[in-house]
Amino acid sequence: MLDPGLPRISAIVPNYRYAPYLPARLESIARQTCPVYETLVLDDASPDDSLAVLEDYRRRTGREFDLVVNAENSGSGYVQWTRGARMARGDLIWIAEADDLAEPDFLARARQMLEDPDVAFVFCDSSQRDETGRLLARSYGHYYDTVEPGTLRRDLVLEGGDFVRRFLSIKNLILNVSAVVWRREALLAALAATEADHTAMKVACDWKIYTHAALTGGKVGYVAQALNMHRRHSQSVTHSRDAQAHYDEIIAVQDHIAARVALDAETLARRETYRAELRKQFGLEEV
Repeated sequence: MLDPGLPRISAIVPNYRYAPYLPARLESIARQTCPVYETLVLDDASPDDSLAVLEDYRRRTGREFDLVVNAENSGSGYVQWTRGARMARGDLIWIAEADDLAEPDFLARARQMLEDPDVAFVFCDSSQRDETGRLLARSYGHYYDTVEPGTLRRDLVLEGGDFVRRFLSIKNLILNVSAVVWRREALLAALAATEADHTAMKVACDWKIYTHAALTGGKVGYVAQALNMHRRHSQSVTHSRDAQAHYDEIIAVQDHIAARVALDAETLARRETYRAELRKQFGLEEV
């Protein structure tokens, strides 16, 4: 607020039943070396003691945040993303999911890449921990390497179409929205374009949102350092969803991308290999 030259960053914290993680999440936002203009906590009618935890945190720390509480559950995290993005007053938006964490330099590193006005969004690598805090992996590098070995081991900025072709056409390599900082207009446009999918798709709508933003918003930036911590829950949506529905959503997004980006024969072959791997993983060999 004291330096009009700094971009205004809105941190949006969608929460549903993540009371134990909220104090640490809010601290990780407050301790960013790049100042946050506003923090919006959107509670989706949590049945736990999230609201009491938030009020206790506010009382103990004196930290300010806006709290918006739904009277009824929206039924979709993407609906909450949209509500938060529309409410936000920032130039840049960080959807900081309530159970994840960030290193203090996360926003500063992302903001550096977003100084290029043609960059629509920036994401970084992530470590992973389970619901108890146990470290599962220090990076997603092993997963990135299944698509293009070694490339996402260094910082880069790519044209949106090139990024989609190389890193989103086979599988989704942006595995956690908390690792993304968006230019507000790019996020709003991508959410509006995918609105029909926000309740219909349960596991792959974020992939479609990233695709739209990359193809229409300009460039995509990537920070190779794991500045985000992704919480992996053993009973997540991905694990509990019907296997056929999960598979169908993946195919739908792959086809959506193929209709918009020219894919060479090698990429199409690798896409078919990935589909076969998924059918085996999901027990859908006869699909």
